[in-house]
Amino acid sequence: EEALERALQQRPEILALRVASEAQRLAARAAAGGRYPQIIAQGNVEYSNPNPLIFPQQQVFRSSWDVSAVIRWSPDETVASQRKMETALAELRRIEADETALRDALRVEVAQAHRAFEAAKVALEAARVGLEAAEESYRVRVMQLEAGAAVTRDLIDAESDLTRARLEMVGAVIGIRQARVALDYATGEYAARASR
Repeated sequence: EEALERALQQRPEILALRVASEAQRLAARAAAGGRYPQIIAQGNVEYSNPNPLIFPQQQVFRSSWDVSAVIRWSPDETVASQRKMETALAELRRIEADETALRDALRVEVAQAHRAFEAAKVALEAARVGLEAAEESYRVRVMQLEAGAAVTRDLIDAESDLTRARLEMVGAVIGIRQARVALDYATGEYAARASR
């Protein structure tokens, strides 16, 4: 659960869907505003020589001002804004459904990566024990050969087992590193490190 929470906080895919969701929410809100009448207010101040708004005109700097307001409403814009709002809300619902599906997929991905990492730790421990056993078997075969109690074929078999155990150890080390990378990716650790 802790790893899943980290993934939900750090994975760029889920963060992108959250931003897209918020953008669609704001787009729907903006489209909803187009359904209502618009009030446009404007004000001007002029300081000029001669001032064209003052009669009689004289060659003197004078100030003047004006204020205007317009109320505008169109039934066509109301209908178009309603459609835009409904489209934005439909897109918002689609993004929210994508986010839910991604959450479910992240839950599965994190669980699989965690199990794979735990299995890789067990495999590494088994490979370590196998390597120790193969090293001991090889050491015993060398001593037996020196004492004349074993033949060269026994030593070759022990050396072959030792090489196989070393390769299994290398494979286990690679496996645990791969599992760690998969777990870091699933929890969003790589994305978090890249953004720092």
